Amino acid sequence: MTKKLKTFLFIAFVFSSITGSCAAPVVNTDSLIQQYCKAHKLIPQKSESGLYYVIKEKGNGAAVTDSGMVSLNYNLNLVDGIIIDGTTKKKYGHKTPFEYKVGRLVPKPGGVLPGFNEGMKQLNVGGDAIFIIPPTLGYGDLDLKVVPPNSVLIFEVQVLGIK
Repeated sequence: MTKKLKTFLFIAFVFSSITGSCAAPVVNTDSLIQQYCKAHKLIPQKSESGLYYVIKEKGNGAAVTDSGMVSLNYNLNLVDGIIIDGTTKKKYGHKTPFEYKVGRLVPKPGGVLPGFNEGMKQLNVGGDAIFIIPPTLGYGDLDLKVVPPNSVLIFEVQVLGIK
């Protein structure tokens, strides 16, 4: 083996060790979600994709479908209870109510997370629900400023209208 090859392999090994140790810790999200639900006395349903949701009020207006523009209020919490986003606090700078085209997912402008979109389709206008979104349907292992990697997201939503 040449000296250059040995040096390259050594650098590659060191780099992979460093980047591997910086990865976000893998969390048993089902266990974390179950603990959250127990602590908050929630009895969620679980979809095939892994979304947990609690329908507090289904709503009696028009159904949320892929063709609609929905207006809603929401709060976004982490499982530790810290509110990190929402329409109910001016500090987040959102237009109230929030509007989005159902089916438009991030990273498209005005898009939402897959778990949020899936949960919204369970509701009608007037609906009120809690979506407990695992990382696989949320931001995954992205390290955002206010959302740590592999975070479980808690959305509280109220559907106000659909066009």
